[in-house]
Amino acid sequence: MRLLSFAAVAFFGAGLTRAQFSPSISNGCQSTLSNLLASPDTSCLNLSAFLSVAFRGTDSSIISTVNNWATGLCGVAPCTNDIIAAVVTNITSGCSTELNRINGFASFPVNRIIQAAQTAYPTARSLLCLQDSSANQLCVTQTLTNVESLLGTLSLNNFNNVISTIRTLDSVPANITCTDCIKQSYNIIRTDFPSTVGSLTPVLEAQCGTNFTDGVRPAEITEFNSPRVVNGGLGLFSSRGGMWALLLIILSDVFGLLM
Repeated sequence: MRLLSFAAVAFFGAGLTRAQFSPSISNGCQSTLSNLLASPDTSCLNLSAFLSVAFRGTDSSIISTVNNWATGLCGVAPCTNDIIAAVVTNITSGCSTELNRINGFASFPVNRIIQAAQTAYPTARSLLCLQDSSANQLCVTQTLTNVESLLGTLSLNNFNNVISTIRTLDSVPANITCTDCIKQSYNIIRTDFPSTVGSLTPVLEAQCGTNFTDGVRPAEITEFNSPRVVNGGLGLFSSRGGMWALLLIILSDVFGLLM
């Protein structure tokens, strides 16, 4: 059984708040999300930063919104397991109608979702909190900008087109893949979830060189306020389009949350 990621559950509320005036979102779910956003206990998620996307045109790039959210999230202490459990419990209860529209969601016991969220959160936060000190820029912002230069504006309206284009590509240009930010992201994923990168390693080595997978952190890439966790078995990658999979674990949970 595939475990749900923390972003898909705990950040689900951020995506829904954008549509809080839609009749498709129940009053109970809106109330749950509003309470989470207002709670000081969830400041470690900086969920309120997502609200800014609601006031931007849906044709506007999401990069600045993501940068503001990640900057705020990384500037405070990480969430505890208790906070993660409370967020997941509140959302799965208060937004059960909305969540059950997701195919297969109802079959996941809440305790398994909580466990998956607590396992994935440290890795997701570490990826978001990587920064390139030479460019004075978060890695997620740098990578989104590089991807946008290839695929076009990363906007809400263009999201489906971007994903469709990604699925048709077998490779990623080296100037996007072979960056120090991506190297350290790969290092983190390989450390935390080693079973997920087996098919990706030779592809990266072929394009970026064997030194790219040597596990050495690039000197200018730093990471702050990010707890580490070692686990495995999420099955995130497939052999075809493996490089896009590496980018997508960094990007899609961020981009898709705003839908």
